[in-house]
Amino acid sequence: MPGEAVVFTEAEVNSLLKYEYEAETPAGVRDPSVRIFQDYATLHAYIDIGKMQQAGGRPAEGLWALLFSGERELNAKFRLRSTDGQAFVEIENVQFGDTILPGALLDWLIAATISDTDPGSGPANRVSLPEKIRAVHLEPERAVVVVN
Repeated sequence: MPGEAVVFTEAEVNSLLKYEYEAETPAGVRDPSVRIFQDYATLHAYIDIGKMQQAGGRPAEGLWALLFSGERELNAKFRLRSTDGQAFVEIENVQFGDTILPGALLDWLIAATISDTDPGSGPANRVSLPEKIRAVHLEPERAVVVVN
């Protein structure tokens, strides 16, 4: 029913990541999990930028591959705003291995290594939600999905 809210617990979201979306997890990303808080979430995963670049049809070379070669632990804090079928992910901070990256630098890194978006051409953090989803809101230990 339009406007209906469907609630997913943090455990359900992590279960979906592990079992339902494992095949869609990009190459070079392993064991993703989230913790959900009021209006923000954290992501933990193991990331290999070289594998991500190769899977995207790009050679594993350049500054990012040199700086971050091999698999590294990633911890990120992000805010999620969404409305009218669009979501905006604002990355607040990221720890990649022993290195802390500011959100703006990570936006550029994503665009330069794994996104089809050209770096500097606009927000790489804007995502179209699936057709049946109007919005997603984060609350402590749960995600509330508003259906179209």
